[in-house]
Amino acid sequence: MPYTCQGEVLFPPAPGGMAPFMRPGCLVAGFFFILILTFSSPAQACGWGGDGDGDIGAGAATVDGQGHLLAPGEIPLQTPGEITREANKLRRFGPSGYAGAVRLYRRAAAAGYPAAQNNLGEMYERGLGVGQNLKTAAHWYRLAAVQGEAHAQHSLGGMLLYGRGVVAAPEEGVAWLEKSARQGHGGACIDLARAYGEGRGVARNAVSALAWAIVAQRLGEKKGAQLRQTASRGLSSSAIAAAERLSFRFVSRGAGGRGPTPLSITPLAPR
Repeated sequence: MPYTCQGEVLFPPAPGGMAPFMRPGCLVAGFFFILILTFSSPAQACGWGGDGDGDIGAGAATVDGQGHLLAPGEIPLQTPGEITREANKLRRFGPSGYAGAVRLYRRAAAAGYPAAQNNLGEMYERGLGVGQNLKTAAHWYRLAAVQGEAHAQHSLGGMLLYGRGVVAAPEEGVAWLEKSARQGHGGACIDLARAYGEGRGVARNAVSALAWAIVAQRLGEKKGAQLRQTASRGLSSSAIAAAERLSFRFVSRGAGGRGPTPLSITPLAPR
């Protein structure tokens, strides 16, 4: 039986051809040991790609119970971006939509669409609509990361940094985290601050740890202010000033020097 996506609810066909929206009830993140003790847990799955990308107010889409799209005349959507947006809608329904979302993400990911590859990795890492498989999650994250998908770069970097589901490769993990952070990913900035504070995958450096914490705070990360305060402890005023200057360099050098200016850095879209 085909179902219709409307807002956040799946409706079966209304009797008498009544439109779904006419049915009743349809609404819709110093001292190195302090730094390590306070911020030592590795990041988990990062965030979703393509959310909010043109799917608000885009109208209803019809799918069957397995997540197969049934566009007008049963003509499937053609582009990976369209398929990914429909999968995002199904995912937001919760458990009832996960299997269908996975099916659609696979279609778009197989076509090389980075947002779908990242999201499919998220589904595997979290075990949503599919058996949890960190190795498979890392595979899809890597495919998206090499195409510049910042969420995937963060997730892959965290897995490599701590050996979560993959063979640990801390130096490579830090490299991916930096790529993500330079795109404005606050969570990646947090993890870089931890890496520099712990000396994991990179030489321990208190000034760099503080600098990335400062960037994270500017990007609105919840843990940014606390991490900045912790990383500042024990540092001289000149070291703190150096971290401030370095934080601006981190941002201004992003995207090969073509990134946003230090005073206009913009965080990624909400997860």
